[in-house]
Amino acid sequence: MKYFLQLIWLLCVWVLWTERNNMLFNNSITPMPRLLDKVKYLSLGWLKARKTTFVFGTNRWWSSPLHCLGIG
Repeated sequence: MKYFLQLIWLLCVWVLWTERNNMLFNNSITPMPRLLDKVKYLSLGWLKARKTTFVFGTNRWWSSPLHCLGIG
């Protein structure tokens, strides 16, 4: 649980930082739902890279990430 919360925190900071750079240097604005999708997508990739036993795919993760982690 602690690892997952740290992961989400880092991903949120990373997505916000890259979005800030896009706004400043590319004059591009991404809507909030798209930013949340980026966090979900990146978190799945990071979890799969870190935990080789993580068996859930994109569809399952997208619909209920907390259930995939055994939290909800």
